[in-house]
Amino acid sequence: MDNNGRKKILIVAGEASGDLHGANLVRALQGRNPDLAFFGVGSRNLRAAGVEILADSSEITAMGITEALAKLRQGRRVFRKILDRAEASPPDLAVLIDSPGFNLRLAGSLKTRGIRVMYYIAPQVWAWGQGRIKKISERIDRLVSILPFEKEFFSQFGIPVDFVGHPLLDLARESRSPEESRLVFGIKPGEKVIALLPGSRPGEIARLLPEILGAARNLSRQRPGLRFLLPVASSLNPQAIVESVQARGLGDAVSVLPGEEIYNALGIAELALVASGTATLEAALIGCPMIILYRVSRLSYGMGRMLVKVKHIGLVNLMAGREVVPELLQGEARAERITREVERFLDNQELKNQVKSDLGRIRASLGNPGAAGRAAQIALEMLETRS
Repeated sequence: MDNNGRKKILIVAGEASGDLHGANLVRALQGRNPDLAFFGVGSRNLRAAGVEILADSSEITAMGITEALAKLRQGRRVFRKILDRAEASPPDLAVLIDSPGFNLRLAGSLKTRGIRVMYYIAPQVWAWGQGRIKKISERIDRLVSILPFEKEFFSQFGIPVDFVGHPLLDLARESRSPEESRLVFGIKPGEKVIALLPGSRPGEIARLLPEILGAARNLSRQRPGLRFLLPVASSLNPQAIVESVQARGLGDAVSVLPGEEIYNALGIAELALVASGTATLEAALIGCPMIILYRVSRLSYGMGRMLVKVKHIGLVNLMAGREVVPELLQGEARAERITREVERFLDNQELKNQVKSDLGRIRASLGNPGAAGRAAQIALEMLETRS
């Protein structure tokens, strides 16, 4: 407990999506028990929810093995800061969100200090890294899953796991009608829209945005009736994105939007170009067909292919068990190839209809809204059993 007699929860989120889902979990906990104090690692959303931030999420997150190695020094510093605080003022519960490379190691150190650990958004060890299952079993008191097939997977190893549904079900919805969004974004009658979602990490932007904008330039020349909407994640510098767009002469064709416009942009888009990750599921929940793009360093990709246990990269395809939408990986994620894939899709109404139907089935499999509330109840149960 803190000096005011409140129970304390350590919360650690290492991704933009984890920061968002963590903030909703904190609010759900506050709604059930306002006498809780929170501290940990996060970003804008967790800070706004009232969490005392010891370090920013960007200090512990990276995409790809070589990219993660470059952040080792930062990660060690944050790791030590968390443990120093936990030793000086032990939390009553630790809630670790995704980011298994950092959080599973942290879970081990917390466990040795007698701190109970709830892991929210289970690590995707079913796809790769099954060697981590033993660590999860030893270090995690309660695993909270957001994908329906994970409960059966983890249960077979004797790991206590609860499926709460996907938190995006509460978030992925448009705030305006399509007609209103077209008006707000300045989309003229007859113009078609493509949403551009190049990722939320600087590394993703560096590798994918030039190719995405190259494809947009090709397409805008070939099809003057196309418009492109580019919502910018809160973790990025929007001015840098605007400058990249203008440098390629795309200021009239590409509209750079605040990140909160993502669902309105997807809601009126014929198609989305999406960096592999959470945004693929966001597009699926809105019902927007997509092309999934993935590029990391060659070393990261080579090492990853040796570890990965599944055929697909995109979560949408993983859930379907087949390729519902195209995946362009590494050297395939180039402007010319992206352009060809977009043209193939735009000219095929039957393909559009089939993809939309498949995305609808994926949405139906994700459970019901209210994931944050169900996860909050599990956290409260863990706090009560510790009392």
